[in-house]
Amino acid sequence: EKRYMFFSYGNQLLFNPGVPDSREFIIKVIADIVNRYDIDGIHLDDYFYPYPIKGLKLPDNETFKKYGLNKGYKLGEIDNWRRDNVNKLVESLSDTIKAIKPYVKLGISPFGIYRNKAQDENGSETNGLSNYDNLYADTQLWLNNGWLDYVIPQLYWEIGHPAADYTTLFYWWREAKPEHTQMFIGQDISRSQNQIAKKINLTREEKSIGGNCFWSGDMLLENKNG
Repeated sequence: EKRYMFFSYGNQLLFNPGVPDSREFIIKVIADIVNRYDIDGIHLDDYFYPYPIKGLKLPDNETFKKYGLNKGYKLGEIDNWRRDNVNKLVESLSDTIKAIKPYVKLGISPFGIYRNKAQDENGSETNGLSNYDNLYADTQLWLNNGWLDYVIPQLYWEIGHPAADYTTLFYWWREAKPEHTQMFIGQDISRSQNQIAKKINLTREEKSIGGNCFWSGDMLLENKNG
């Protein structure tokens, strides 16, 4: 009976952000957690709409016709509608948490590229997948509207990476972060083995950066290179 709240994409079954009941269910579950447990925060990873699979379109045209066209969106504006669905989820989640326990933090760890400069003059000097265009996640809107207490951009690339240089993205996020929002840097342990000291020292030089978060736990336990 709840199948309408989901769609399949690749080998994943996902909540469909375009269905209002789907968003409301997620908010209801998280509200229950905040109400019943003594937690410090709610943390979301980088999945909103799924990462694109080459040659495979998102199966949400019927959802768009049902919930997008009747809200004033026109054919060809499905990307804007998708972003608005995610915006509504994040805003509602923020409002819900603060109404129950104002001290509980809300944070998200988005994919490391907001937009590339080729797509947006305010984007980063990078050339890769982007939150805004490929995952329909307008992270800068969330930050600028104060919906997040902290953000952990996933800066998983190496220093000197040709398409997404770590240092370039580090400084881009430092400038993009609003003053009132805490920021920690998401580090990929396996790709940073030979650079981790340099990366950590860079974060320590910047007073606006609160620290580092390491992905993943198993990589730490593997203890590669000692």
